[in-house]
Amino acid sequence: FQAEDGIRDRSPSRGLGDVYKRQELAQAYGGHGEVVRSSNEFPPALERARQSNKAAIIDLRTDPKAINPLTPA
Repeated sequence: FQAEDGIRDRSPSRGLGDVYKRQELAQAYGGHGEVVRSSNEFPPALERARQSNKAAIIDLRTDPKAINPLTPA
């Protein structure tokens, strides 16, 4: 992926979708992990992560176009 500013995204999980389950990575290391698919799910997920008192990954599955319509496909 090449951003408009010329910076290349080297994220190993980019484009893998559900194949790369970040929440399971957190859980495998004894942390808290969950997936959030809508903005109204985020506040309770954040609270659960905080209440766990563990390292946490909240995997935000959002539509980039919903955040910024100029985001390239």
